[in-house]
Amino acid sequence: MTLGRFLKGKLWLDRGEFLEILACWGAGLLFFEAVGNAIYFFLQRRDDTSSYFPLGPTLLLIFGAFFIVIFVAARFVLYFQLGVQMSVTRRRMLVGEWAVTGLGTVLALALIYGSFWLDRLLIAPLWGGISAEDDLLVFMPWWVWPLVGAASLLLGFVSGALVARFGTKGLWALWGVFVGGGLFTTLLGDNLGPFVEDWLIPFFETNSLPAGIGSVLLVAAVILLTVWQMLRFPVK
Repeated sequence: MTLGRFLKGKLWLDRGEFLEILACWGAGLLFFEAVGNAIYFFLQRRDDTSSYFPLGPTLLLIFGAFFIVIFVAARFVLYFQLGVQMSVTRRRMLVGEWAVTGLGTVLALALIYGSFWLDRLLIAPLWGGISAEDDLLVFMPWWVWPLVGAASLLLGFVSGALVARFGTKGLWALWGVFVGGGLFTTLLGDNLGPFVEDWLIPFFETNSLPAGIGSVLLVAAVILLTVWQMLRFPVK
């Protein structure tokens, strides 16, 4: 079987994943729109705000990024090992899972992007419209969307591969990174904002070229190391 036929069959076999993404988006949109409008209703009653902000779609974007990470990680933890056990080559399973998770990520972000348009057309007029400075479709750069998708996809791939390859040890490693990040931000406390604004951003601005090259090399090294480990995945 050629790789093209394998990918076509795998996408057809996993078509239910895309329907689940659609269902999660619909449920999430209704829930976060209800939460966002309830919050805005109470803020308006207190006269704390004068302009409508698309809180529902914004919350959907934030939690949607976490959903993508979990979706990608779960695919590599559960289905990669299953495919290898069923005598599918590791390389084909790797490419196949990339295809499924990549299309799932694009679909999820496209639906979330559409949520902002639905909110602008249907919800915002109920509150008197939305100003340009509060409209994320206006002031948020276009490259934020592919950046969120790529970062979520990469984080989910690395996390899922780590757990799939090393089991409990990989899970503890992820837990250590999570706790370490939480402790770091806690120790910074009120200094987190000044740290980002006064040191981190100026550092990248003044050293944009080496910082950019270093970031690309680091991401490439992580991807290559993860791929190398998955291609050595043991059959259990």
